[in-house]
Amino acid sequence: MNKQKNTKENISNKIDDLRNKSFDSVMSFLKGTSCYQNGRSCKYSNLFWQSDLPTKHFEKLSTNSIYKELLFGYFSNPLNTNDKFLDLATKNTHKPLIEIIKLTKAFEIKEHWDSFYLFKNHTNITVRNFYKELEYIKRLLENWETKSKYFVSIIEQLDYEDILIHTVAYYEKFKRSSQKAKDNRNHIVSMEMNLIYVLNWLLNIKKQKSLKDNFVNKPKYSISDFRRHTQETLPPLNTAESIAKGRYLPIEKIDNEKKLIREAIEFFFSYHGIKHQIEKYLAGFAEFQDIDRLEAELITNQRFQIFQRNDKKSSYEELFYFNKATENEELKREIKNISEPFEKEVILNIYATSEYFKYLKLPLKYQMKYFGKIDFTKTFRLLKVFSLYLMPSGRQFIGNFEDTEKGREMWHTHTLTRAKPKEFLQYFKDDYIVCIEDKELIFNCEMYFNWDKKEIENILNYLTTDLSANRPFPIDLLTRPLIKIGNQYIWLSSLLRDRRWENIMHRRIVAEKPNQHVEQSAKIEKQLADTFVKANFNAVSSYCYKGGEIDTLVYKDKTLFIIELKTSYLIEDLIRNKEYEIRKFEYKAKEQLERNIKYVRENFQEIKEIDGLEIDCNIEELKIIPLIVSNIYYADDLIFGNKFLKITMFELMIILHNDLYNLLNLKSGKIMFNSKMEIPIPLLMQMQNQNAPEIKKNNIKTDKETCNLWKDKKYCSVNDLIDAIENNKVWKFLDELRKSIIVELIDLKPFDDSMIILK
Repeated sequence: MNKQKNTKENISNKIDDLRNKSFDSVMSFLKGTSCYQNGRSCKYSNLFWQSDLPTKHFEKLSTNSIYKELLFGYFSNPLNTNDKFLDLATKNTHKPLIEIIKLTKAFEIKEHWDSFYLFKNHTNITVRNFYKELEYIKRLLENWETKSKYFVSIIEQLDYEDILIHTVAYYEKFKRSSQKAKDNRNHIVSMEMNLIYVLNWLLNIKKQKSLKDNFVNKPKYSISDFRRHTQETLPPLNTAESIAKGRYLPIEKIDNEKKLIREAIEFFFSYHGIKHQIEKYLAGFAEFQDIDRLEAELITNQRFQIFQRNDKKSSYEELFYFNKATENEELKREIKNISEPFEKEVILNIYATSEYFKYLKLPLKYQMKYFGKIDFTKTFRLLKVFSLYLMPSGRQFIGNFEDTEKGREMWHTHTLTRAKPKEFLQYFKDDYIVCIEDKELIFNCEMYFNWDKKEIENILNYLTTDLSANRPFPIDLLTRPLIKIGNQYIWLSSLLRDRRWENIMHRRIVAEKPNQHVEQSAKIEKQLADTFVKANFNAVSSYCYKGGEIDTLVYKDKTLFIIELKTSYLIEDLIRNKEYEIRKFEYKAKEQLERNIKYVRENFQEIKEIDGLEIDCNIEELKIIPLIVSNIYYADDLIFGNKFLKITMFELMIILHNDLYNLLNLKSGKIMFNSKMEIPIPLLMQMQNQNAPEIKKNNIKTDKETCNLWKDKKYCSVNDLIDAIENNKVWKFLDELRKSIIVELIDLKPFDDSMIILK
């Protein structure tokens, strides 16, 4: 208590002392203490905001690069309200203020919302309209929240198993009967991911109820009863006849209980959809077109189109690492004597995952708190095996269909299934949801994987969401996909088939921080420098000077690239991603680059003497090109501060290696089928998404000549690199593959029974 009091007194004394000091002194204090931000480092941000410093120095603060960062701090604490500061912000620089209010959702905090009375009758029409928009969102969300109480009560009365079974049954109904799902892999994956988020929500509702009632959850069903109940709840499979006729013929029997539960799932799926659409507005991807009481219309903008385009890039990156894996001699030896395509696919997946971790300089083994030693090579193998083998293999139909009794009979004799390893089927039973007793799961994993029992237990514990645990924790079925209730494990095969586990586990590693981020960043900086060196550029990494550090310096032909590297993992959250863009790229990276450019210009002789750069020109001849480089695709192609372009390490690697051909042509046939055939990835995407309206049908050239990024095929010049970046040569095919849909109209309205998104 005394320590906190002293801290509070110290901050108060420093603020008093600054009242007669210069703006530069105030800035040094702000950057040195972060006293404007409410958090662990300072719990007394209100002392700064309720002082006269923010208003006294407002003009200079509002034009400084720290301004948006200050606004994040202002809205981080309900006690920070300062009407004079807010009044100045609306009269002078309302655009950044509006942007940060959206991203912090400050309108949801009563104290801040009450302070927004200034906006309601403001002289600026943009500020008045903004208040009207926030008021509408508040009313709409209150409406949905009120209606959710009925559906929350339904979920609270269910057992965990029934929530899981009915959610999967709901999804399977969509997948089997929806015309939107037919030959549209993109739509199916999108629905799978959104339904997992909704399922997390439902399970958290149930968990909160259990914790409140101090109820210990135990298995509702025996293993055999669970399987029987699952089969009874799932909708019937499509018949061969229904597939041939292109419509869903089986009729699903829905009793009152199933109808009620499905209505609850549909409500939360719709509620999740409404929240996502509101996030588009809050993240700056959409604007209000019209508001009429509790109904409104949004329209998306070009920023959203750029976001959608960048969001697709990771799919191609994944296939690129499959290609990299096929070059591995160890993989070729391991896969040589395997006949089952499924088993080959698993092994190829593991090697591709290892390539991804190598690229990010992430270790594959960790000492994890609470879980002991975790070998991620084995963790990924288990995840890949489960997500590929536990899902029923499905059916493929060949031959011509004749709509007669004999024709239908012949059709059924021509069904094909993808064979799974017989050894796997000795120990595991596949289904749309798999339930297995814990000891049996551990034993079966021992027998099938031939791993140490303790190691298996560590991996299973690491991947488990224990719904019987009587402690509060947020449920996330992607990072902990094995569900445990009592002594039973449950795997949601239908929703977890062939996920990008390397991405998912990367997110968890970043969140839990078992690795040293500083050390990892230094390795990535060196890797980036090495990539340039291999392309005949001169490069050094982690160059430190008094007052700063340059992540990577690259020189060639009188051109110096100054690179600021930012590595992280972003979850699929529009608002948090936009916040990351502002704080890490627009503010932090921009400020660091400006400082580093200034240092290079003022200390050029020192830079010229750096071993490895071999600069052979004077400062007047030197061309400086600053770059923000990241491992994430978010905010690609944007220019920060009107001069700092942001691209990815992956894009740089493709350009410097002249590797576009390997990005656009899938080579796994060499491993899977001993075939030299290379499948153009755009063609593969078109085949998988024949009914996707955003996919173009035109032929996209992916031959080696078209994919060449260098003027002289022997080396990459500075002009090659700049030209490829500025003209977007690596990702140009995305524009050729996908239609440009700039405008998307979005209805925002209360829930009604006809609002079924998953259809």
